Amino acid sequence: MNWSRLRITFGIALVIAIITVAAQTSRAQICPGSNLYYLVRDGKGAIINAGRKDLKYLGEATKQPGIDWGAQAINDQQMRSKTVPAEVSELNGKVALRKMTFCNFQTDLKLSVTLGGETMNLLFHTPRLDDTVSKDFVVESVPFKAGDYEITLDMPADVWVNYYPAKLWKKQR
Repeated sequence: MNWSRLRITFGIALVIAIITVAAQTSRAQICPGSNLYYLVRDGKGAIINAGRKDLKYLGEATKQPGIDWGAQAINDQQMRSKTVPAEVSELNGKVALRKMTFCNFQTDLKLSVTLGGETMNLLFHTPRLDDTVSKDFVVESVPFKAGDYEITLDMPADVWVNYYPAKLWKKQR
């Protein structure tokens, strides 16, 4: 075999290897991101605007990229799926606290919410998903009462948007 033919063969193999690696890398980066919307309720159980100036919130710092907690209106047209639970569609326009991450949440999320001098410490147990899977979670609060609460956000593999009613929250011990 002559050197010219060997170089051409090596060149073709190198190009194929680069294309293969590039395709795998780009495929791994294709995921729209996951969102967690938390609807805050007042002490009487009414959903309140999470953008209120008297509502304070602080999320635990994570190394995961994304957008930290902030107030945003729910819009079912911007969610991961055009098929959303009716409970989510009924909440359109309600301003919730939203946390976004690229692809999916890799760790559980902590959030402290203070209203009227009382603080709720919240723990969201998020599901462990494949690296490129994105999901949206819409979670309703219990009526506002100081304390430590947790919720498990289980979601079937074939569901992209899920609603979690207030009754799923548990008091932490």
